[in-house]
Order: sequence, then structure tokens, then C-alpha cells
Amino acid sequence: MGKLLLCDEDAAGSRGGSGELFSFIREELFLNPAVVPLIDFTARLVSRINGLGIAKVKPSTKKHIRRKLESEFGEALHIIQNDKGKVLLYPDNLSLSKLVKAHQALQAELQVMRSAKTEDSISKAALRMRDDVKKQDDVQAWPPQISEPEQRDVNIPTSVTMFLHTLLTGSTDCTQPSQRVQRLCNSFGQDLVYAITCGKTKPTKHIILPFAVKSLTGNVELVHTLNRLGHGVSYSQVQEIDTALCLQKLSLSEGSVALPRNIHPGVFTTLAWDNLMQYCS
Repeated sequence: MGKLLLCDEDAAGSRGGSGELFSFIREELFLNPAVVPLIDFTARLVSRINGLGIAKVKPSTKKHIRRKLESEFGEALHIIQNDKGKVLLYPDNLSLSKLVKAHQALQAELQVMRSAKTEDSISKAALRMRDDVKKQDDVQAWPPQISEPEQRDVNIPTSVTMFLHTLLTGSTDCTQPSQRVQRLCNSFGQDLVYAITCGKTKPTKHIILPFAVKSLTGNVELVHTLNRLGHGVSYSQVQEIDTALCLQKLSLSEGSVALPRNIHPGVFTTLAWDNLMQYCS
């Protein structure tokens, strides 16, 4: 007897919940056509049955909800599955034009979200590289020890190198970059280090380039231009480094004739000069 009474209560609860769901579809969904997942209707049905005092809803009640909807509304309510197997419902009076407008609105919203995410990622990457450069504690010797332009006398952070490799090659897995890519990464990396540290760290490139321009052209304005564009130290710093190198050489000569390090005894050397330019070979 008790079991029969319980079954009657379940049946009554199911009917009451289904009736409320059917009313909602007629009064809300058909008046405001939209695409709704079946799981939303199932949750609404369960909530309604629980509200009638039935705590546990039988699995069959949830399982057969689709059959009940098809029986109640027939072709007025369309039921489909998306690519992931999710069941969707929409009323017959949902127009194609409304779907197109909704689709376009979602596409625009998605594009905005993607753009915001991309911009946020770019900002985070830039801050990470800047922080890696600033954290380096490179104490440079004075006067600077000039190495070959393609050799690194300052540390370029790994994050900067990875960014430049990816930027130049278009690959996120560039384990063996070409000589061209390595050369450009070294050059651009030195530019970034010099710019981020506001010239406190002076890579080889930013010393050799203005020295070469000064030696080849004697044009001070060109050196100033390179400095303003972040490609080399200022003209006054060129003079300062030049003087420091000369004083260092004199201090190491110990009273003898001061000669450049690349001049060796027994090697033929020709020196020619005039009052404007100096050439040494």
C-alpha cells in the first residue's frame, strides 16, 4: 500500500512538473523564440518536481522528457543535436533572420574577446621580457671590452631570444635557427637591452657602430642620429670611451711606445695620413 502511494505521488509530481514545463514553453519560448539546450528543460522539470515535495526524481522521468515534448508539441518544437551530441530545441516560429542576427552578434562578441585576450597576452609577454632584462646584473668593465659584433658581451635573456626566434621564423619550435636568424636575433636583442636599460648597458653593437661611422665619415650628426634611434651610444660617450681606451693603453705600456694590440713585431705595416683623414693598413 505504501509503495503504491509513493508511485502515485511520483506520477503526480511528474505530471505537475511536466505541466509547468509545457506552460513555460508555450508562454515563454514560443513568444520569445530561441535555441535552448534540452538539459535546461530537464533541470527546470527536476526543480519543479522538487518544489512539489518530491526530493528524488526517478531517472526515467528525466530520460523520457524528450519523448514527452515531442508528443506534446509535435512539429511545432524542433529537436536537433549539435556536432558534440548536445540536444538543442527551438520553436518552429524561430525565423532564419533572427538566427543570422544572433550569429553575427555572437561572432562580434567572440572577436572582441579574442582581441582582448590577444592584447593581454602581448602585454604580459612584453612585461616579462622587460623584467628579465632589468633583472640582469651585468657589470661591464671600463673601458668596455670590445668584442666581435656578432659575439655577445651582454646577456640577452632567454625570453627575448625565444620571442625573436618565433617572430623571425614563424615557428614556436625553432631549435636550430639559421645563421641569418641568429645574427638578427643578436642584433635586435642588443637593441632591446640597450633601450630597456636606457643605455646603462652598452652592448658591443652600440659601441662599434658609432665608432665606425665616426671613423669612416667624421660626421658627428650621423652619430647623433644613430644615438637618437637607439642604435649606438652618443658622440660624447664615443669620445669618453676613446679617451679611456687610450689612457688604458698608456698605463699598460709601462713607459715604452704604446702600440695597438693588433700590431705585432716583425709584421709589415704601412701608415699613411694627411691633415683631414687617417688611414692605417
